[in-house]
Amino acid sequence: MGYDFDLIVLGAGPIGIKMAQAFNDLGVRTTAIEEADRMLAREDQELSDLLAGRLAGGGLALRTSTRV
Repeated sequence: MGYDFDLIVLGAGPIGIKMAQAFNDLGVRTTAIEEADRMLAREDQELSDLLAGRLAGGGLALRTSTRV
């Protein structure tokens, strides 16, 4: 019997992204929600954009500029 769950991780800083990635890798449909205009806002913009693309390619949904 299979279950179909969705998971939302609030915050796309280092800890939030690692948690979202871990659950996504386990097969859970995961969305990371960030209030800032990009994930890992304290890191270099180029690194943040590169990582966002790779994670999205792996199935992780990322919503930025979103207030909860």
